[in-house]
Amino acid sequence: MLIASMLPHGIHQAILARTKKSAGNDVFPTFYRMNSKRDLRACARRNGFAVEVLLQRDFQASDYFDFNPFLFGLHLGVYYLGQLLRFDRQIGASLLGVFVKS
Repeated sequence: MLIASMLPHGIHQAILARTKKSAGNDVFPTFYRMNSKRDLRACARRNGFAVEVLLQRDFQASDYFDFNPFLFGLHLGVYYLGQLLRFDRQIGASLLGVFVKS
């Protein structure tokens, strides 16, 4: 996520079009504004929502680099290092929430 947030959208399109054989226009811009439980709770409160459920799933290795054995191995190495050093929650957790209009 950190590296992805620094890359221009055109790079995302080119990489995914080439590696996943998808149309470049099938990749949508990503905006990193609500990437923590704290940010989501604050945004919900500001907009009149109550947080009913808010779960965080730890970072998981993905298949983005399965087209290249070296990059895939490097990605797995970063994944396992993150697990070992416990910084995996900061670099790629998935958040799932249920918000109810107050």
